[in-house]
Amino acid sequence: MTFESLRELIKPPWFDLIRTLKRVPNRSLQELSDDLGMTPPALKKHCRALEDLGYLSLGKRLGDGARSVNTYRLTEKADGLFPEAGSEVLHSLIKATELQFGSNAPEKLMFGYFQEMTAHYQRKMKSATSVADRASILAKLRDETGHVSTCSYDPKLGLRIIEQHNPLQSIFEKYPTLERMEQIMFERVLGRPVRRHSERNQGGRHIVFEIETL
Repeated sequence: MTFESLRELIKPPWFDLIRTLKRVPNRSLQELSDDLGMTPPALKKHCRALEDLGYLSLGKRLGDGARSVNTYRLTEKADGLFPEAGSEVLHSLIKATELQFGSNAPEKLMFGYFQEMTAHYQRKMKSATSVADRASILAKLRDETGHVSTCSYDPKLGLRIIEQHNPLQSIFEKYPTLERMEQIMFERVLGRPVRRHSERNQGGRHIVFEIETL
């Protein structure tokens, strides 16, 4: 079951609240109220309910005038709501491949996977006329498969794709060379050099793909 399918099973404000906080961590009640189009008192009831269930926690950050602002963020428990490709069965299959064909077999297996995904993404780029178009399409495709992906441009930071979740993270942790394979996949799809790195803040860990545009 993917996170999107949970929309049918849980209260719509809860779904939208969790998804918003996954995409933009550490939001104040007023910011979430603006994001979701709900009054702060009504939204606060849902926040408290999710906090009681262990999916939300309270934090603080500096606001305007150096005043601290109460914020909400997802807990580790909420990670279980998002798709995870590194399931026990998949780990067992990878381990069996390693035992039967050698220590390099898992990387070779995943190399084939990234080649297939590269071709899949490239087929979706027919309407793109610029690297910004390709980045936007790629972020949308990745978002649909559970990466909670957004494409943004900032005059200082440049063109970037930011992903708040990686369904393959548990496999990446065991086989770090896969991070480079993913980076190469991005470069081939976008037709530009890409720098991949992770960042961590109070809202959790996310992956940033910085795309060279010149």
